[in-house]
Amino acid sequence: MPHLVLECTGRLAAQMDWDATLAAIHRELAERGYAAEHTIKSRVHVTAFYRSGQDPQAEQLVCQLLMTRERPSSTRSEMAELIHVQLSEAVARTTPSAWVQCAVLHHTAASGAYLLRQWNAPGDDIARGR
Repeated sequence: MPHLVLECTGRLAAQMDWDATLAAIHRELAERGYAAEHTIKSRVHVTAFYRSGQDPQAEQLVCQLLMTRERPSSTRSEMAELIHVQLSEAVARTTPSAWVQCAVLHHTAASGAYLLRQWNAPGDDIARGR
């Protein structure tokens, strides 16, 4: 169950088409067989205070790709690359005039470090309580 936890600076966040961008990422991850689409979770946190070096106008978009089950390192890198390309294209569509950084960090939760309980989840194939 991949989780995309995005942090984005305010000015950039306001210009992004989050619904279309996240839908495209979810769809492509599923189409490539990395996860069932209904198991992919994304959320965007808009940062109130931020700084890049000494540039108060610089913008940042950082995505942490957290995976709840172990995958080969090549698969993790492919997933991160797919997400990075989609996010980079979305940033480019905003035609930024300031310094913008876009990064994707990927990591896996340690075995046993993830608990889940769901209500009214789509599909009967979701492992509950794991």
